Amino acid sequence: MLKKMLAAAGAALTIAMVGSVAASQPTTPPPPIEAYGQLPGLDQVIISPDGQRLAFIGQVGEHRRLGVKGLNGQDLANVELGSAKIRYISWLDSSHIVIVRSTTTDKFSEFGDLIEAFNGQIYNVDTRQFANVLDSARGVSSSRTGDDTVYNLFSSYYVREIDGKRTMLVTAAKSGDNLLFRIDPDNGRATPFLRNYTGGLLDENARVYADSEIDFDLGRFRVVAFDGVNRREVFNWDGGRGVVSWPSLLGAGRRPGTVIISVPVGVDKDEELWELSLADGAKKKLTFPGGLQMDPIYDDVTGRLLGFGGMRGNAYERIYTDEAAARAWATLEASFTNGFFFVQSRTPDYSKIVVRTEGDNDSGTFLLIDVAAGKAIKVGSAYPGVPGSAVNERRWITYKAADGLDIPAYLTLPRGRDPRNLPLIVLPHGGPASRDEPGFDWWSQALASRGYAVLQPQFRGSSGFGEAHMAAGYGQWGKKMQTDLSDGVRYLAAQGIIDPRRVCITGWSYGGYAAAAAVALDPGVYRCSAAGAGVYDMRAMIFWANGESNSADTPTGRYWKQNMGASRIGDTGLDEVSAARHVDRITVPLLLMHGVNDTVVPMKQTDLMEAAMRRAGKPVTVVRLEGEDHWLSTGATRTRMLQESIRFLEANNPPYP
Repeated sequence: MLKKMLAAAGAALTIAMVGSVAASQPTTPPPPIEAYGQLPGLDQVIISPDGQRLAFIGQVGEHRRLGVKGLNGQDLANVELGSAKIRYISWLDSSHIVIVRSTTTDKFSEFGDLIEAFNGQIYNVDTRQFANVLDSARGVSSSRTGDDTVYNLFSSYYVREIDGKRTMLVTAAKSGDNLLFRIDPDNGRATPFLRNYTGGLLDENARVYADSEIDFDLGRFRVVAFDGVNRREVFNWDGGRGVVSWPSLLGAGRRPGTVIISVPVGVDKDEELWELSLADGAKKKLTFPGGLQMDPIYDDVTGRLLGFGGMRGNAYERIYTDEAAARAWATLEASFTNGFFFVQSRTPDYSKIVVRTEGDNDSGTFLLIDVAAGKAIKVGSAYPGVPGSAVNERRWITYKAADGLDIPAYLTLPRGRDPRNLPLIVLPHGGPASRDEPGFDWWSQALASRGYAVLQPQFRGSSGFGEAHMAAGYGQWGKKMQTDLSDGVRYLAAQGIIDPRRVCITGWSYGGYAAAAAVALDPGVYRCSAAGAGVYDMRAMIFWANGESNSADTPTGRYWKQNMGASRIGDTGLDEVSAARHVDRITVPLLLMHGVNDTVVPMKQTDLMEAAMRRAGKPVTVVRLEGEDHWLSTGATRTRMLQESIRFLEANNPPYP
């Protein structure tokens, strides 16, 4: 492929870096917990399109600020943003920065339910003025209201070159019509650009050329081509009533007049990518070396296909079809042979690239790369309170589940300790259709800094390891997905790395469910459990997630039925894998933590678990994180979560004998 052909041409960079400390050297004392719990001190470092300015989010405690610097070091902006949850920043052009925030509120819900409301601003670096997106569009809700219209807007805004100028386009509803609005970056005013816009693909001139349509009731999907006047079907798919997995229209294909769609081909096979001709509907299956599952990568401004990317085990792989992108990636691969690097932003011509590096001696370093000069300059550190000398080794391992399935995992080992007979904390990820990734992980690093080995299993049901691995988790909540975790404990004990008598478990979201289920459904393995934001009563959760409806024929109902293994919404069989229904089996200390403002898993789930424990006369500790959402978005509550859970773990599973 093109990337490999160009690899030899990728010259290594001269990198100005601070020397690192050998991994075997312990840090005494370890950094305070706040150093891990605080949000990154430097985050979202992005280069302007002209390559002359760097924008970033800086954070001290709960105070956030937008900073902009010239490449000569000149301060161009230093704007206080308060304690707002900054979800994303991007350059619109070389003078304007888009800032997307969110707030948890019940103000705009008809029934008083909490929602995560998004809004946007544009900051002019030259005039130092803010504009609220959609603030002056007549008949369109203001971005400051945070209603559903604006929430949908910020899940899909576009930047395109129109009349030679980078332009922001956003979706919103006006008088019942979905429109694509053109935004004036200096005052936020919106002018209708396209009417009846349903989210179709935009070419580099912001013209719709293809769209998809879904009939959720009948289980049908189709792709239509659009020539500006007529819509013409070029692909249709019939999954039947009750289908859970759907095709998706992803973007442009490799050749003009083609698009790429993903198509599910069965619960035990990988989702396939097809390149579809808009002229005649001819389709071609795309395959990658070694059967790797990859996703297309697109240019943010032109919408052009650049290549494909995916993970093979613990490594990121890219196959670029765009020549400039391939050369840049080859240069990066030749330069960063130790640890991991992640591209944060780039100029359109790839002459300057911002990367973040992470590794066993690196808690996160931002570098500005000048490709032509062959140099990289350190911009700053994501976690300045965690020096390279304090970062613990993180190994990539694989072990066998009881039924023979390979379970990949990360194992973090505490510095300065012989990896023999260590105390262990099992830390399952959320999702569960998610995965842990390489690099610096603040939670596992915080636990390891206190003397624990930390195991992060990529149990069945995790994504990123092929459809078969994920599908193996369907209906296995509390069953094989649970024993995949304890099988990892047994594997490490057999290797002599951990002491099987000194094991606890903690996690958040699905990981919180798994932590509580571990001591209720798989007893005898763990000395304690610290569960965060988990689902503890399955039937109650499905009923709530389904809009308090018993109808199973909804996308939400279908999803939960497939993943939890229910035959219907009120299936009493779900009680078998609900920790709140089996508190009588819990014989070890339990800590429950939850964000009060959680809109994904309601606080009621923790209330139900606490009530069940108290009715059974079982001791339980509950930590309610005021002002926190489902994603641990604030440094203060993230730090408190770490402090409370580590205090609990140290009391019930001391790291040192």
